[in-house]
Order: sequence, then C-alpha cells, then structure tokens
Amino acid sequence: MRLVVADDGESASGSIADAMAFMPLRGQRGRDVVDIRPVIDATMPRAEKLRTTADLSVLGESLGAELLFHVLVPGAHIRFGETWWFQSRDAASWAAWKPTGQGRQWGPRRLLDEAEAAVTTWREAGEPDLTNLGVTVRPDEERLWAGCSDGPSWNIT
Repeated sequence: MRLVVADDGESASGSIADAMAFMPLRGQRGRDVVDIRPVIDATMPRAEKLRTTADLSVLGESLGAELLFHVLVPGAHIRFGETWWFQSRDAASWAAWKPTGQGRQWGPRRLLDEAEAAVTTWREAGEPDLTNLGVTVRPDEERLWAGCSDGPSWNIT
C-alpha cells in the first residue's frame, strides 16, 4: 500500500497494491490467539447448532473478503481446515463451520452471524479483490474503502 498525503496535510489515502506476508492482520496473528480448545471441549454440548446457506468459503478464497472480515469482525481469528474455527481473541466466543453449511457457535458473540454479515457486505460492495481496496487515514479515523476513497467504506478499529 502506498499512501499519498492530501494537499491539506490532514489525511493520506492509497490503494492496496498487492498481498504480502510481511505483517499479518491482527486477526491472523497466532501468538495473540488464546488456546481455546479446553473452552470448546467444555461448551460443545451447549453450543448452538445451526445450518446456514451462506457460503463463507470466499473468506479462504478472496483476500479482499478476508481483509474486510477482519475489519468488520475485529478481535476474531479464523483457522481454516476441513472445519473452519472462528474464535474471539478473548476466548469468550467460538464458532465452527463446514462448507456443507453445518455450524455451531457459543459465547456472547455470534461469530458465524458476524462472518455471514461480513461476507454479505463484501458481496454488496461488488466483491472487491484485495487490490480494489484502499485506506484513508485521518488524525481521528482510519477507513478501508472499496473502489475509490468515496466508495463504500468501513471504519478500521
């Protein structure tokens, strides 16, 4: 990403040029993630079972969808595999999802619902690729946007 400072010196904006693995997103940093397996084992019998028609697989296929997920679902981590595991950084909530649409979730945050809403938002924004996203930084906020700086945008927390 290359940010260009505006003429007024109060903001900087720029598009994402390409993907790099230099610095993982907050939600992808493994060391920030608590081992939630004991919580899952203890709460699995009480977890809400659900079936969803939402195709969350785009989170593993599109870097644009994954980035928007991390912006819209702050403090969450995804572990991809045969079953996808979502967990809150504080280990208070977790969810499991399979491409068949089967899922479970537990805790105060409904992480599958949040993931589904993020994917819906990504689709409504025109399914932007990573390089169709950009950032504007101001002293009081940072925003991710799709297409151009006056297109759909979301606050980065």
